[in-house]
Amino acid sequence: MHRSLRPLSLALSLTALAVATSPVAAQTCGVAGEVFAQCPGSLGFSASDVSAGVLSADDFSLAAPATVTTVRWWGSYADAAGTAYCGPQPDTFTVMLWGDTGGSGPDNTNLLADLSSLPVARSAAPVMSLDVGGASFAVFEYELDLSATPVSLAAGTVYWLQVHADLSAFPNCTWVWVLDPPASNGFYTYFAHWPSLPPWHFTTTPTATPGFDFSFALLESAGVGVSYCTAGTSKSGCTATLGASGTPSATAATGFQLAANGVEGNKDGLFFLGTNGRQANAWGNGTSFQCVVPPVKRAGILAGTGTNGACDGVFSQDLNARWQAFPAQNPGAGAVVQGQLWYRDPQNTSNQTTSLSDAIEFTVGP
Repeated sequence: MHRSLRPLSLALSLTALAVATSPVAAQTCGVAGEVFAQCPGSLGFSASDVSAGVLSADDFSLAAPATVTTVRWWGSYADAAGTAYCGPQPDTFTVMLWGDTGGSGPDNTNLLADLSSLPVARSAAPVMSLDVGGASFAVFEYELDLSATPVSLAAGTVYWLQVHADLSAFPNCTWVWVLDPPASNGFYTYFAHWPSLPPWHFTTTPTATPGFDFSFALLESAGVGVSYCTAGTSKSGCTATLGASGTPSATAATGFQLAANGVEGNKDGLFFLGTNGRQANAWGNGTSFQCVVPPVKRAGILAGTGTNGACDGVFSQDLNARWQAFPAQNPGAGAVVQGQLWYRDPQNTSNQTTSLSDAIEFTVGP
């Protein structure tokens, strides 16, 4: 039974809404691993719930091709008028990815992936509190793990993410999708049970362009790390590359391995880390780049492996264990860390006798 045949939009105009209170937990938006992100803000929300007769979707386009393994979004729970908080409630979500058919939104003809059978994890506690018209709404983060069934998306192509709940079993409570604050194209869509309207129609809030979008993020990995920058070429033609596995943690004693492969054989090296962002500054007059903004902290020296003149050197280090042993080097939960490998390359023809790998960026968890 539908309690409303209209979109549950903002309780007041956007300009009349109060600023959100401080987050009560870290929002995992704007972090390493994202290939697209529209982060939640203090503007308000709009419904996307079968019980309200409203299904919502938003368009997006990637700057580079990606294989999406995680979908995150942010929402809350409101009464039919949008003036009182009524959650949290048990969630049943429908999540779909659609291809675009000329800017008209999902039209049931170009479904790329129905992800609704996969379990959705909701944050144990609210990630922020949103003040709408004097009422406080707890905002939760939702995450869908696609690592077992990743979805590959092209660059420069318009896609649509549809997310809606079904709270039909909970009278006078509707799931609402939190808005992203920066003005954008405003084309989030509603499926409303209105016979006078097409199945999908455009809505902007405010009605004047530009409008605002929904908050969601797409990740290419589970947040372990994202590679960037260019590896230098050693005397033997080696290009060392970094990878990571496990979970970077500010408190765990073990469980996060940083690894380098393709290193100049039998040459010592070490990992160095920073938290001040990315760069690509020339390393002497050779082919390497220093990809981590100083100041940096060095991990311990690692003995070389492999064969002289070959690219079979391998390094691996558990950074969680390193941080437990050297607390002053622990970047802390929520820190976005950049890392790189330095290794000896004494026969290099540049003015350096060392070379550098590519770089990796990751976010430290609790």
